[in-house]
Amino acid sequence: MDIVTDKMYEELKDILEKNVDAVKGYRKAAEHTDHPGLKSYFEKKSIERSEFNAQLRDQVIATYPDFHEGGGSTKGSLHRAWMDLKSLFSANDPDTMLAESIKGDKAAIKEYDDLIQNKQLSPHLRNLLLTQRTKIQDDIRQNDSLENM
Repeated sequence: MDIVTDKMYEELKDILEKNVDAVKGYRKAAEHTDHPGLKSYFEKKSIERSEFNAQLRDQVIATYPDFHEGGGSTKGSLHRAWMDLKSLFSANDPDTMLAESIKGDKAAIKEYDDLIQNKQLSPHLRNLLLTQRTKIQDDIRQNDSLENM
């Protein structure tokens, strides 16, 4: 692989790892809230990110057969631990949990944007990433209505 392709490969791996982190984080958030609307939202988001990852992994492996991924990032594990600590002190405050969710989604959008701009990305991967990015962005917009629950 040339340098640009190596970089692209690492960016894809990072997105996959962070989607694993998101699945675990949303699952953890669902466990830590008693708010029925947020519990349902976090459970739905966990399933959605798991599906995103399965779709993306399949497409990446089709494009790069030697691809192998990790099980989530150290930074993601630290973020989940931080959410655990915050939930202890905020009594599982729904606003705090939703704010952390939005923060993670905004970071994901930036990573998707960075990768989508790569000129060597296959059209199939680019379209899949655009679709997933748009869904994440739509969810951030939807959070305004969740905050009013």
